[in-house]
Amino acid sequence: AFHQTELLARVLAVLGVARRGLAREGAVVVLCGTAITVEALEPGGVWIGGVIAPGFRPMARALHLMTAQLPEVPEPDYAGFWPGGTTLHALSTGVSWGLVGLCK
Repeated sequence: AFHQTELLARVLAVLGVARRGLAREGAVVVLCGTAITVEALEPGGVWIGGVIAPGFRPMARALHLMTAQLPEVPEPDYAGFWPGGTTLHALSTGVSWGLVGLCK
């Protein structure tokens, strides 16, 4: 059931963009939540596929769980954004910029 629900969200987002005529020259549709999906549409609104990646919280949690000493980032900290002056701010900035890069 999870895969069908996730696919339905992606399909509805792409369909909404295509039906409104917003993909005449191609488009990228980004959905952000626990997971981030980035969908690509060719000119004319033809959906060619996309990517699914972890959102902010799962990505930050993975860094905490899979490294020996990095703390868990409780909330994104966009203050100043770059560079991170503390370990928490540096982690938050790194995850945030990673997600920005994914969406580009």
